[in-house]
Amino acid sequence: KSVEDLADKIKSLPLDKKQIEMIDPEILYPIKECLGVFGDGLSLEKEKRFLFKAPYSEFVSSSNVLDEVLVQGVVDLIVTDKNGDKYIVDYKLTYTDDEKTLKDRYYKQLEIYSKSLLTATGDVVKGAYLYLIRQGKLVKMF
Repeated sequence: KSVEDLADKIKSLPLDKKQIEMIDPEILYPIKECLGVFGDGLSLEKEKRFLFKAPYSEFVSSSNVLDEVLVQGVVDLIVTDKNGDKYIVDYKLTYTDDEKTLKDRYYKQLEIYSKSLLTATGDVVKGAYLYLIRQGKLVKMF
């Protein structure tokens, strides 16, 4: 598919005209090229919602509070390769592509996403990536 096909798909979304104009297909399209790192025969699962309980101390390392908290969110993309290995891709609209800064900001979030997939399905996540929308770049986090 082409950038034009993506633009047509965006126009068909249930959004008003102003919202549609804010979406630039030229920026979004490069993710297709980036997914090539996972090989052929991919299965993609978009916007996978999760909900689970975990000890508060698991998210705040300086805490010894063992009370459980409810954790919910949405994994942007789960990629399953032809061998059945699972990878998480989270989209970010950030200006930085410095890997240390990105890991400091988002590593824990991707760990939570990995745990949510394991809790919900029993599937172990083999790796997690950020897709930097502005840069059209895929960054491996783990």
